[in-house]
Amino acid sequence: MNYRFKVLAYIALAMVSTGAFLTKASASDANATQALCSSLGTNDLNSICTDKKVPRPSELIKEKEAEINQLISLASKISEKQLTSPESLELRKNLVHKLSELIQAHERSPKYALEDPRLKERSFQLHAYAAELNALKAKAAYDNKDFYKAIDNANTAIKTRKRAAEIATSLGLHQEAKKQIEYANWPTDIVKQASNQYTEELNEKLEAKKDEVSELIARKNKIAENEVTSQESL
Repeated sequence: MNYRFKVLAYIALAMVSTGAFLTKASASDANATQALCSSLGTNDLNSICTDKKVPRPSELIKEKEAEINQLISLASKISEKQLTSPESLELRKNLVHKLSELIQAHERSPKYALEDPRLKERSFQLHAYAAELNALKAKAAYDNKDFYKAIDNANTAIKTRKRAAEIATSLGLHQEAKKQIEYANWPTDIVKQASNQYTEELNEKLEAKKDEVSELIARKNKIAENEVTSQESL
């Protein structure tokens, strides 16, 4: 009787343990599925993503297109005096981010093709607006006398303009490619001016350090002379 009781107890314990394991496994699978659904967005996942339906690539592309067009419209309305304002820079930063998201959505689409003209046009816009953003950030940094940051942002703008020109050329937009090269002149000027200012700033700091070093050497020599005088008096 005792033996039978023990067997039943072991079976019950095993059933409880198995149930707990299956519950834990189901929760783990659900979390994994949800993570997969949120990170991807392919049509194949729509059937298993029951908790949160992921928009199809085509829907996501339409959504991003609408957001981008709205941001481009807002950016075009900013006055020249406000171009380097925090609001203007944030708007352009958001625009660049949305363009990047759109390209990623295209890449996840079943119809994705590397040479798709529409995708290349958006890639051109991404580089053109990113170059503009960095040029404006360079100007803002220069105005704030942060010359090192101005040089860094301006150099990024120049490189990105050149890449935009290459993409425009591949699309047959030779006039637009020429404009991109011309637009690179402004950050190039910022690099020159900021480099001169930064060099002067460094020279001033070096001169100040020289004065400090000279003062320290003079103090050291004076202490040494006092020690010699003290020893001689003894």
